[in-house]
Amino acid sequence: MQRAVVFFFIASVPFISVSCVSDVIGRTNPYDPDSPCFVAGTNWFRSAFSPFTARTTHSALSYGGAIWVIAGLVTNTAYSSEIWRSSDGATWVLAAANGGFPGRIAHTSAVFNNKMWIVSGDVSGTATNDAWYSADGTAWTSATAAAAFPKRTYAALVVFKNSMWLIAGSAGAITNDVWSSRDGVSWTLATGAAAFPVRYQHACVVHSGKIWLIGGDASPLTNDVWSTSDGTNWTRATASAAFSPRLLHRSISHGGRMWVIGGTTNATAGSAYTNDVWSSTDGIQWNRATAGAGFSGRNAHALVEHNEKMFVIAGSTNAVSTNDVWWAY
Repeated sequence: MQRAVVFFFIASVPFISVSCVSDVIGRTNPYDPDSPCFVAGTNWFRSAFSPFTARTTHSALSYGGAIWVIAGLVTNTAYSSEIWRSSDGATWVLAAANGGFPGRIAHTSAVFNNKMWIVSGDVSGTATNDAWYSADGTAWTSATAAAAFPKRTYAALVVFKNSMWLIAGSAGAITNDVWSSRDGVSWTLATGAAAFPVRYQHACVVHSGKIWLIGGDASPLTNDVWSTSDGTNWTRATASAAFSPRLLHRSISHGGRMWVIGGTTNATAGSAYTNDVWSSTDGIQWNRATAGAGFSGRNAHALVEHNEKMFVIAGSTNAVSTNDVWWAY
């Protein structure tokens, strides 16, 4: 009697885990942006205590392969016109001890038409409506000493559709006007009363083909989010985002998301200086990357994207200025 022999073949199917345990080549480092354990904006590293003096209400740009720190309130008293640069956020060089423009705080800045721009701000306690530009960060040229928009502080400036856009701020009274310029000299009023409530100390960012306005002091503080595709007509994405109402926070677009980092959630309470980090793809749904980043809670800092990293630079920590520099993917 013959016995039938039956062979069973079991196909071997590779299984690739997408959990945070490991990826296909075994990377488990949460600090590695290629690892499945990685969450953007969560892990922050200190680059340096920079050689520039502690400051607040300054600005920062990424331009020409470097980070540039522009002006600000130094040691809580002096209105600076210094310009500092760094290729990596760790080693800093003084580009200009005096940029040629009046020292200022609460100004706006942007990269536009292959130049760095400074627009408006507080010059020794007086609001201004001037505009300055530089191609090298050292020599600055006045585009206009008196733009068409009213003098103001704590506005927001973005580049969108081949123009610079100046949005809201404190111009004697808190405003919700929007202005644009194709050359920094001539400014055109897009709307004198946008749909969003008047405000200052807010943040604006360009993301997914729109300008976005986020939070600020609208008497009271707010956490609303608005957007526009033309600078004139504004639509509210949410009246109350997941992050707490705040002012003097900073926002950028990075890695396909908008980010809100730091700020003050109570203008009169020192304990309200925050170091939380939030992001969103659509301005409606906001996700918290961390409730407490490595840097101390702060407001009026600078935030810039450079070399595929986010850099938080200086600012006010419980009313004391700092000169530290932190980065995250």
